[in-house]
Amino acid sequence: MVLDLVNQFSDTLAFYRELIQNSIDAGSNRIDVSLEYVLEPGGQGKAVMRVEDDGSGMDEDIIDNFLLVLFKSSKENDLTKIGKFGVGFLSVFAPKPFLVRVYTSKNMESWRLDFPNYRSYNKYKMPNLRDGSLVEVHKKVTPQEYAELSERSLA
Repeated sequence: MVLDLVNQFSDTLAFYRELIQNSIDAGSNRIDVSLEYVLEPGGQGKAVMRVEDDGSGMDEDIIDNFLLVLFKSSKENDLTKIGKFGVGFLSVFAPKPFLVRVYTSKNMESWRLDFPNYRSYNKYKMPNLRDGSLVEVHKKVTPQEYAELSERSLA
């Protein structure tokens, strides 16, 4: 069922929209979207797509009871919010990344979550607080694939 939800995003770059909507709902004054090509040893490369904001962030309660729970949103009853269905975050898996990494802080708690796929994650308590959240989508690509990804991302 989760794979079907991931595959519902026919545009594999829809995660940009979903993450930006989450940033807006979190009260962000600043949203930065970036794309970087990182050459790795052996000539392989990866694209790192980032969406970073200065919004309200997430504490462990929000992570465990909303972000990681399908069809549950902390925004369900708030008519001023865009997202309400609890499936938008799944869009980060549509481009078939090898890693999705989330950094976030709230209520004097700071967390990093590593998702090697849509089925599993590791959660780490971090020592330093940050403003808002940062989501990184890591995908192995050739230089040509990166050029195409860059063009599509800009569009």
